Order: sequence, then C-alpha cells, then structure tokens
Amino acid sequence: MGKVRGVRFSEYEESLIEEFLRKNSLLDFSTLAKVAILDFIKNPRISLTPVGKPSRKEHRDVRPIP
Repeated sequence: MGKVRGVRFSEYEESLIEEFLRKNSLLDFSTLAKVAILDFIKNPRISLTPVGKPSRKEHRDVRPIP
C-alpha cells in the first residue's frame, strides 16, 4: 500500500472541490487528486527547478557591462 499524504485547502478551494465532485459523481477526492498529480508530473504547466541542479540564473552573469 502507498504512503498517505495530506493537503490543506482554503475554504474557497474546498468549496470548488466539493462542487466539482458533486457534479462528477464518478470520481472521489482520492481519485481526483491522483489523476491531477500524475497528469501534472507528466505535463507540468509551470517551470520548476529540479532538486540538486543549479538554476540557469545562477550560471549567468547578469551584471551590466561598464
């Protein structure tokens, strides 16, 4: 069996989740979370820096030329 993880949502976020689940009764919260997380990992929509790798900004000298 896998590891259990917790996520804290604001009241507004929680209401959006509950509304979505009411309208999509074939899904439960656990399934929705798994699908969303795995989809994000496969197709990230934001740029992230991997752990242990320096970012590109750390390699660039951005000082103005005198």
